[in-house]
Amino acid sequence: MNQMPSTMRGLVNINRKVEINEKIYLFLLETRAQTVIEKAGIVADKVILEPAITTGLEKPIKEKILLTGFGIGMALAFLVIFLKSIFYNYILTKDDLSELTTLPVIGVIGKSKEAKEDYLVVDKFPQSLTSEAYRVVRTNLSYFSPKATSKVVLFTSSVAGEGKTFNAINTGTILAKTKKKVVLVDFDLHKPKQANAFNLKNDIGVTSYLVGKARLSEIIKETPIENLQVILTGPRTPNASELIVDPMVEELIKELKTMYDYVILDTPPVGLLSDALSLMKFSDLNIYILKAGFSKKDFVDIAHTIVEKNDIKHLTFLLNNVNIKNIPAGYGGGYYK
Repeated sequence: MNQMPSTMRGLVNINRKVEINEKIYLFLLETRAQTVIEKAGIVADKVILEPAITTGLEKPIKEKILLTGFGIGMALAFLVIFLKSIFYNYILTKDDLSELTTLPVIGVIGKSKEAKEDYLVVDKFPQSLTSEAYRVVRTNLSYFSPKATSKVVLFTSSVAGEGKTFNAINTGTILAKTKKKVVLVDFDLHKPKQANAFNLKNDIGVTSYLVGKARLSEIIKETPIENLQVILTGPRTPNASELIVDPMVEELIKELKTMYDYVILDTPPVGLLSDALSLMKFSDLNIYILKAGFSKKDFVDIAHTIVEKNDIKHLTFLLNNVNIKNIPAGYGGGYYK
């Protein structure tokens, strides 16, 4: 190559560059042709019909959200009220009771720890709120048959467990505290409780007198409370309901009225047995016990039916076991500490 003339060597170099560039150009042309062919074979499955434009905020819509929330809230409120009216049909306060009846309410007894410990709350805890509530009951009792020298007061309820015996005992106790002669007669011959309340032996009582096995003086028992005596049910008998309608019952009550200022009759639940109905014709006042949070509003209808169908006079309600927060402050509702 060195021996070649310089002109020839320059020509050879130029030809070599031309061949290289030609090959590169041909390669690029071939690649471009392949790319065009491949691109032409791709078919798009979507077509833009119209370019996108903006129309402002579409969601969320504030007014729609507020209206929807308000509607859902109202629907839930009505649902809660509906379910409460169906499943929570209980009397809680005196106002609840007053809305259901036009009959008088003689008193409201608050819930207390003392009541769980002992029947004789008025005697053992004279300065308690419970004792003060029974003083209000005692005052209200004086307005019923005020001219009567001796009153027969009957206690009953719709079902068991509403505090019938508890209220009968403590009402009798608060009356005895004013030097009145009081006798408690346990006419619940099916499920007696007064013997346990006073820790007495129930060996003789109403049934003994009605079947002629004991005189009245023999069935009267003393209690730890001055001026308060008790007549227990006596031995159990299979025909308890039949004994209640015995003419001797009327004789028993008449004789007790000559001996005492108050004769308190503790009777079985009127919603379960007819015993109380038979005794109501001898009473001057019938106190119908309702227990807050336990007694249903339908129980008031039972009392109304009894009054209408049996021409019962002087029936009043006593609301028992009311939460202290639901009793208005004032005399009998927050005086004592």
